[in-house]
Amino acid sequence: MKLNIFQLELLPYNKEFEVPYKSIVFGNVIGKGAFGQVRIARAKKIVPWEDETIVAVKKLHNTLGGGTFMNLYLFLNFVILIKKIGT
Repeated sequence: MKLNIFQLELLPYNKEFEVPYKSIVFGNVIGKGAFGQVRIARAKKIVPWEDETIVAVKKLHNTLGGGTFMNLYLFLNFVILIKKIGT
């Protein structure tokens, strides 16, 4: 099931969380589950005081089944919570 444009507008998305794909150097898989996999990576220039930052990147599967919208919604809310904890 693909998300449609109307569903995407309902997601708690903030462009501030985006990191350009070309600025990420992916490393090994450090975890995987029902939604996708987590890789360790190095991200360039995502914080002003570091040239490179070690990060964990969650890459979601292309298809998540019938609960795609709710899964993505919950995941983005989790990201927002973690962002608040880190500030």
